[in-house]
Amino acid sequence: YATKNEIHQGTLKGFNSMTSEPDASPSSNPPTCQIVYIVGVEGSGHHGVSDQVMLNLAREQVDSLGKNYRVLFRSAKFRNIMNVSPATPGGKVDDAVIEGRMKEICGPKHGGDETTVILEDVSFPTGFATRKKFAGLPATDIEAILKVAPTPVDLKKFGAVFSRYADVKYVVLHRPFFNVAVSHSGWKLDGGIVEHGTVIAGHLRYLGNVFGGDTKDNMVGSVPWKLLCVNQLRNDASAQTDGNGLTKRDKVISELSDFLGWSSTDCEQCFTKWYDSDKDPIAVAGDAIRALTKQRDELSEIWPPKDERAGNCPL
Repeated sequence: YATKNEIHQGTLKGFNSMTSEPDASPSSNPPTCQIVYIVGVEGSGHHGVSDQVMLNLAREQVDSLGKNYRVLFRSAKFRNIMNVSPATPGGKVDDAVIEGRMKEICGPKHGGDETTVILEDVSFPTGFATRKKFAGLPATDIEAILKVAPTPVDLKKFGAVFSRYADVKYVVLHRPFFNVAVSHSGWKLDGGIVEHGTVIAGHLRYLGNVFGGDTKDNMVGSVPWKLLCVNQLRNDASAQTDGNGLTKRDKVISELSDFLGWSSTDCEQCFTKWYDSDKDPIAVAGDAIRALTKQRDELSEIWPPKDERAGNCPL
């Protein structure tokens, strides 16, 4: 690619004192263990972005010796570590145990014999049992609960814990609210479309504060993050070019590779099985669209988090 735009890296605020700011890796000693967490609410496009774009793009990468990256996708071994770490509810395993297990699956943070990339993407919320406590609550109350007891993952603690053993970065997914709210309409999640929209709105409020934060947050650590507008990966985006001849898709992939520190922006397999949803959210929502519109509008100052170089990313 002829040109690549500078990547905007936000700051994840509110780490506790478990860690200092992650070290900046010198170019002569790049990380050989990396964790990329694809963050998003249900319906924001995980199956397209994670299963196709991120996984295939990672598999295209090679290190300085020409060896392909070792890619662990939704790794059971890593999830076992994550689920007993302080980053998840009830996790209490000490640092020595986490360090030993991370070295087993990922090697050292720098200087390993091969580069390992762990791709994780547990969505917000996850599962049916954990979401019962949100039933009937307004979005602001759901946000308040998540601030006190984040679930399924406390992203602030996740970065604090795992930045010791790997280069951690967040890719934050955004898809228009109406599409997200009706994406699982057939499942009758949370009782109905309006109720599901409320649960999603509560989680977006929480995530908006995690990645946007406010001036009262105590910033004692940071993790690089990048907003990814999922609509910019749609099939029609593959035909729209900018002044440099790059399609919207090409530009997203190029910037994503730069952000992650990956050398290759070629990804022949990224979109071979990609398909755009043909669901009309307004038609699906029916009379519920008024309530969803109110939920969406109340998010306008909170979500999506500000990332000026993400392009047009409508709420």
